This record gives sequence, C-alpha cells and structure tokens, in this order.
Amino acid sequence: MKESIAVKEFLDKEGYIIHRIKGVSMLPMLEEGSDLVKLEAVKEKDKLKQFDLILFEREGDGALVLHRIIKVKKKYYITYGDNCVNYEVVPFDSVLALAVGFYKKEKYVSCDNPQYLEYVEKRCSCIKNREIYKKQRLEDEQRAQHIKERSFIRKIFPSKRFMKQAFPLLTIYPVLLPYFWFVRLIRGIKRQITKK
Repeated sequence: MKESIAVKEFLDKEGYIIHRIKGVSMLPMLEEGSDLVKLEAVKEKDKLKQFDLILFEREGDGALVLHRIIKVKKKYYITYGDNCVNYEVVPFDSVLALAVGFYKKEKYVSCDNPQYLEYVEKRCSCIKNREIYKKQRLEDEQRAQHIKERSFIRKIFPSKRFMKQAFPLLTIYPVLLPYFWFVRLIRGIKRQITKK
C-alpha cells in the first residue's frame, strides 16, 4: 500500500517513473529484479487502447500490477499478464500509468519498437489458448475432486464384489449388502478404538 502511494505521488510530481519489475506476470518479456519499465502518468484513463501495457492499483489489496489491456469496455479494461492464465477487470479509475518503454538488460526498448509490437501481436494471439487451458485445468481439478470424493465413498461403501470376499453370505443374500456395510463400519471403528 505504501509503495502505491509513493508511486502515485512521484507520477503526480514528475509525470513519469522508471520502476523495477516485481513478480512473474510479464514473463518472458520482463524479468523480476533485472528489468525496468518506464511509465508515464495517464490523464485520460478511459482513452487507452487494446494491447497497451498499464500499471494499475488492484482493488482490495492495493497491489501495483503491470498487465496488458486485452479488451476495452465502457467503464473498465480486461487485462492479462503475458504469463497469466487469469484475467483481471480494471476500472478506469484504478489505472495509474502507461508503459512507454522498458529496459531489458540496460538496453532501452520503446513500446513503438517494431520487434516489441510483433511480440505483443504473437503473445496476444494465443489468449484464446490460455482461456482453453484455464477451462481444461478447471475441469481437471473438478474431475480430481470428484475422484477423491468417490474414493472416500468407496472406502466406506466398497463394491459388492469386494464385500463378498469379506462376507461370503452376500453371495446367497445380496440384499444384505447395506447391513454388511454397517457391520464393516462398526468393526473399523472398534479397530480404531483398540489401537488407541
């Protein structure tokens, strides 16, 4: 929070700031600790365009974040870090500055540089892939959770085939399966109590 106040004050006073990169959201373009970004204060916060690289103050925790605008909406921007799967919604009022260039291993690169613009175009063209990856990852997590829940239920209520090995009477009277689940559960509880 103190950092954002200091950055705001410096931008108000000088109109620009050269800031060291923190975090990994803008990899591979910008590396934490070694690279610097030149940022200019933004007066007309609603006039920025797609692919502009902006510094904004995240609502809630007040963290300073450097991300790229992917979509321009009526009252906010949708932004991604080049190395991020999740997007962030940034209200116009949260924008502090616009990147005009950066220092990569002490070499200055302008945001008008043709190689930089080519990088941006390639990086942003794969955003749909990131969204697909995010959806797939979410589905995988849900599937893993479902399997975990199923395996927990299976431990308490094993299959009929498994139960027949422990309770051969089930071969003759399969309708007694719920009764033997209960018997097995009580035996398990007794075993736990005797272990203590």
